[in-house]
Amino acid sequence: MLEDMMLKPFFRKIARGPGLGMGHAAAAAIAVILTISAGDARAQTVPPSLAPSPSPVATPAFAAPVAAERGLDIHPAAARASLPDLAFSDGAGRLLHLSDYRGKVVVLNLWATWCGPCVKEMPALESLAAQTAGGAITVLALSQDRGGQAAVRAFYERAGLTHLPILLDPQMKTGRALGLRGLPTTLVIDALGREAARHEGMLEWDSPAVLTLLTALADEAGDSLPL
Repeated sequence: MLEDMMLKPFFRKIARGPGLGMGHAAAAAIAVILTISAGDARAQTVPPSLAPSPSPVATPAFAAPVAAERGLDIHPAAARASLPDLAFSDGAGRLLHLSDYRGKVVVLNLWATWCGPCVKEMPALESLAAQTAGGAITVLALSQDRGGQAAVRAFYERAGLTHLPILLDPQMKTGRALGLRGLPTTLVIDALGREAARHEGMLEWDSPAVLTLLTALADEAGDSLPL
């Protein structure tokens, strides 16, 4: 409608008189149309914050972000925030808490079987878990699958995962409590239960560089833990 209001007088002027050459008139008309079209495009653009959320029925609660290959950033001790005592269950249905792992460096990976980058990252987490088994570093892969144990156990069997325990959070309470923006997201938690790092996207968790950082963080425990 706006286009009709603006353009009709313009074209009537062209039809009535020779004041404008037809070539100039056509060019001017095209310029007006393009200007209006650009305005319409701007008006139809919805800011991301106002865009409608995906249907929870059609898509999972967390969308997988683009895989990240940047390094792991460990926060200084003074900048680490304490985490809530997160609760989840294991493959046998037993209730566990994050505080059960106090005294160890915890690599807490939140993932799901429907998340492509999560699945691709899982072998590196399995390798890290194998390398650190029985030591001061523990690797936890906490599934956000609504399918629960059945979906996760079937995936573990297909992928041949034996060093990562099955941990479940089918209601995704942990992800909401931590303010997750997507999957995979991995928290590195120091021996006092504080968030030492948060990595969004994939990482080579079994690389020598990452293992060196985790080992250095574990070495802090002797000075940090109360007697």
